[in-house]
Amino acid sequence: MAHRHVAGSMKQQNKTHKARHRTKSELNTTNKGRIDAFKSNGAKKLELNRQQRRLQAVHNRQNKRDQVVAAKRSLGTTAAPPLLIAVVALHGDGSEAMLMANILNNAAGSNEVLTSFGEPHTVFSSRIKQRLTLVPCTRDVATSLAFARAANSVLLVRNVEEDADADAEEFQTALCAQGVPTVSHVLTGLRSMAVKRKNELRRMASKQALERFPETKVHAYEKESDGATLLWALANQKRRRVRWRELRSHVLCERFAHDAATNTLAVTGYIRGRSWNVNALVHIPGLGARQVSHLDAAAEPVPMSNAKRRIQEDDMQPVDGAQTLATAHPDFQHSLVAEAEVSPFEGEQTFPTAEEEAAAEAEAHRTPAQAATEKLFQRKVVKVPKGWSDYQAAWIIDDETLEDAPLEEEEEDENGPRQFTATGGDDDNDDAAADDLEDEDMDTGAADWDHYDQEMDLDAEMEDYKKWRSAAAEDAEFPDEVDTPRDMAASIRFSKYRGLQSFKYSKWDAREELPTDYARIFKFKDFNLTRRRVFRDLEFQEHEDEGTYATLYVRDVPESWVQQYGQAGVPLILWNLLEHEAKMTVVNFTLQVEEGIVPLKSKERLIFDTGVRQFAVNPIFSQHSTLDKHKFERFAQPGSVIVASAICPVSYPPLPALVYRQDANGSLTLVATGSVLSVNPDRLVIKRVRLSGHPFKINKRSATIRYMFFNPDDIAWFKPVEVVTKYGRRGHIKESLGTHGHMKCTFDRQIKADDTILMNLYKRVYPKWSYEDTAVAAGQVMIRPRSIEGMVM
Repeated sequence: MAHRHVAGSMKQQNKTHKARHRTKSELNTTNKGRIDAFKSNGAKKLELNRQQRRLQAVHNRQNKRDQVVAAKRSLGTTAAPPLLIAVVALHGDGSEAMLMANILNNAAGSNEVLTSFGEPHTVFSSRIKQRLTLVPCTRDVATSLAFARAANSVLLVRNVEEDADADAEEFQTALCAQGVPTVSHVLTGLRSMAVKRKNELRRMASKQALERFPETKVHAYEKESDGATLLWALANQKRRRVRWRELRSHVLCERFAHDAATNTLAVTGYIRGRSWNVNALVHIPGLGARQVSHLDAAAEPVPMSNAKRRIQEDDMQPVDGAQTLATAHPDFQHSLVAEAEVSPFEGEQTFPTAEEEAAAEAEAHRTPAQAATEKLFQRKVVKVPKGWSDYQAAWIIDDETLEDAPLEEEEEDENGPRQFTATGGDDDNDDAAADDLEDEDMDTGAADWDHYDQEMDLDAEMEDYKKWRSAAAEDAEFPDEVDTPRDMAASIRFSKYRGLQSFKYSKWDAREELPTDYARIFKFKDFNLTRRRVFRDLEFQEHEDEGTYATLYVRDVPESWVQQYGQAGVPLILWNLLEHEAKMTVVNFTLQVEEGIVPLKSKERLIFDTGVRQFAVNPIFSQHSTLDKHKFERFAQPGSVIVASAICPVSYPPLPALVYRQDANGSLTLVATGSVLSVNPDRLVIKRVRLSGHPFKINKRSATIRYMFFNPDDIAWFKPVEVVTKYGRRGHIKESLGTHGHMKCTFDRQIKADDTILMNLYKRVYPKWSYEDTAVAAGQVMIRPRSIEGMVM
């Protein structure tokens, strides 16, 4: 046998070949159709041949056709509510909307004349065998949006010779943001024009309409017969589905009555969306969540049969012995408890010190009269924002905890912050001037604007406005940069801040040092799981009461709300709340800030409209990112996308969000649009401040830095924190030089003379509890502060 060499232990071991990355197309070319064998995890899937696949497609197509035909046929049946059409004019004083509503009313065969805006008018059309409810809307944006969110179809009336004004543009923007129902356009003013000019204007108007509503149908009204054509098109057009509206039942009130003896509100209207759940809560605009006692059937004003007259108002009132459709069960009815119960024994317990025991002993022997007298004559120097009077400074809430001093967005005099001598109270130095908005009371009644203008200094108001604009511009150019105070130690001023090695990868405990308000809110163990369960339960809910003309009896509605609501002229739409939607928690909204507005300041008073409810809060802004920590934003710049966090009731996405700012004259301006992002109290909103310094002497890898601190103690306190430069250099503080705040720092590379040294400090911020139920109407905002007192039944 021939000799064969056997490799020993010292044989050379070459590295394996590192193949480069190949794309999917290259892999397919290399494999040439070959696939790897794999093990099946389940039963073998039945493979259909060509003929079987063709038959399957035919069956699927036929099933979809049957569903569409069944949906169209159910529109005119007794089980379906009348087709609700909101008519909105895009210019003028709204007379075009009233005129078009009367044209449709006459085309349906009714001899009545519509004379009032916002009043639902139901008519039966024997020509199309359907019932229609026409609602001519005013030019008020909030009122038109309220009717549009409950309507099946929105008809926009536009005169081709006039352009849409600012209110019309705002209405269309808000309509797109809150969820567009079926939208149609009708063009008027074409009757007396030449053919060439008429075609040109129609083409331009159709182009503008399709840019904002791609699926809209543009009709023209030139002669009387066009009214019947438009009516037939509105009744048979394809319906757009609005997901958030389909999940909740709602009733557009056609009439209501209040029983002062029992504080019960009886609301009559058609049940739309899905069957009404009497055990669930109902949201009343400007009042909040309430419970429903029972649901009774009511006589329809226009039945499906050919009714020759509308039922008179006296005949429409509920009568004794009416058929009860559903009654709330006490064991299954949703609770009105909106806040979690706070236990005073859940906090950390520590043993008192000797000083605390001595102070408690002295307090025990002091009479209440002595304590009141000492507090009355106790005087302290209090720092307050510019523009505050002595009377306002006296109402600062006592707080023994030293808060942060005002940042750069707070305005100060040339000689520093103004000081007032106030009776009682303590220093209130929060890091944002907008926190003072919590102490402002908003008048819920009619405002005396003449008296208000006499007390307001217009020059000071404009000066504050200019400073606000300059603060927003400075924040955009130099984000988060603040100056170290010279009259206060930086270790005290920034005692609540911490340094992070990396904002992205550093750990931050979401349950660390929570404020007291977080003990009152509800927290979900898994919110997404709860949301899926609530939506899954809706799929098995029976649609027995859908489309029924019924009367809802709502408990605990005070008579003062009825009087105030009747004077406001707000459309009353009751929404059936889902499970847990009355409980308070932290809700995050994704917002797109509108262009051309004054930047929104964090913690500014804003009014949110989520379709189901309207409320006023002071949200905090943060960046919209995928990290576990989100940087706090002092201002929301126009055109930016931000996340607003506020303490408000639970809202299940998908749900729209329209944000308004109330001006000094009471008018509302749409400043942002968006939707509900999540319900998460553990969202980390981290505020960053950047202390800046400048190089004084530069060596190879070290430099002397000044103007960041002004005493050696602060340098020793912040020595462990890393410093960075705007040009990307990283370094640390090595030692203090002298007694005036100079320090020696070492960097990874040599810095430049025009570079700026920064120290990043972070702390977590929380939204304040400032929720108030509101109802928006033309020129008036009804506000009722949220309180748990009187709500638990």
